[in-house]
Amino acid sequence: MSMGEEISDKLQVSMYNGTMTIRSMKPSSGDFVVYVLVNNPQSITLGENTVVETQGTLESSSIEVFVDRGSVARIRTTGKVNPKSVGDFDVLVEKSGAERQSTREITAL
Repeated sequence: MSMGEEISDKLQVSMYNGTMTIRSMKPSSGDFVVYVLVNNPQSITLGENTVVETQGTLESSSIEVFVDRGSVARIRTTGKVNPKSVGDFDVLVEKSGAERQSTREITAL
């Protein structure tokens, strides 16, 4: 795992038991763009006000997407997407694209 010096003092990245966690070190007035290369992910968890978007298509038979308030996940995958709420609120799922490689937009309401 590596990252540029310009971002290393702003983000904390850790790996434990097959799980990568990316956190902001302190409140920031700007957004960060982080690229993570993955193979066959099992789940993605988004904290508050987080946006995750795939570039390309995830090859996965099934992926769980956990969303917190204000979060949006745009996941393009060949498999099934199982959206789940981190809290006590609704999750909206919108689907677009061909059936085999469709994009699901998952929004926490």
